[in-house]
Amino acid sequence: AGGDLDPADAAVRDAVERGLTFAYPQADLTRLAAKMSVSELKRLFDTRAEADEAVPQAMTPRTWRRDERAPWDRRDDASALARGTATHTLLQRLDLSGPLEQAGEIRRQAERMAEEGVFTLRQPGSAPGKKTSKASRAGLADLVDVEAVAAFFAGDVGRLIRASRDRVRREWAFSMAMDAGDVLRLTGGPGAAASADGDFVLVQGIIDLLCELEDGSLLVLDYKTDAVRTEEQLADRVAGYRGQVALYARAAELILARPVSRRCLYFLRPRRLVELE
Repeated sequence: AGGDLDPADAAVRDAVERGLTFAYPQADLTRLAAKMSVSELKRLFDTRAEADEAVPQAMTPRTWRRDERAPWDRRDDASALARGTATHTLLQRLDLSGPLEQAGEIRRQAERMAEEGVFTLRQPGSAPGKKTSKASRAGLADLVDVEAVAAFFAGDVGRLIRASRDRVRREWAFSMAMDAGDVLRLTGGPGAAASADGDFVLVQGIIDLLCELEDGSLLVLDYKTDAVRTEEQLADRVAGYRGQVALYARAAELILARPVSRRCLYFLRPRRLVELE
């Protein structure tokens, strides 16, 4: 018929259509860098707001301007960051042999750390190495919800950790090559995770606490300082962190050659421990 395309023209048309409608079968891999942290992977596939994941692992000394309010007197993002940093630093360095179910003991250790410069907010004009004032030590201790920390160590998991303190690793850093398909599946990445099998991503992370249990298996624990106020918010945050904890567990199993039998999140604001399946 007069309207039919010449076979050569039809072939060109088909080739153009294939080019315009082509979908790369491994599109998920284009979102994965060759080297990523666990927090970066979580943010990649989870859009939930998370104040806690920006918290650095150590609180470095700094000088506050005379017109600048101390972080324990503020209610902004910087204050939340300072509180999260101080909390993680304290939990990393607590003497687990002490009576940690008592808030007074937590505060005593926090004030001692402030005095020793573990985390320091130095006032302008003070000499380096000068001891923190009593008021400053109290302010630093106020960055941490000592009651929430004590409540954790009074609970079953907290008591287990204290009893197993010789087998506890805190702020355990890891770096390992993981199968990209596994990474996508564990973090809830959309699309064809199976197509990524055989490719690798260098994953880095820091696990808040690992505890070797009596049977040789491992407990993975991550502390969270998120502002959680309702059951709905708690459930949402737990869902958001599930992939992160799964990556931590997989890394611990592969590196230490031990099974992970328990995966826990402790939310300090509501004082809730959540054990993941």
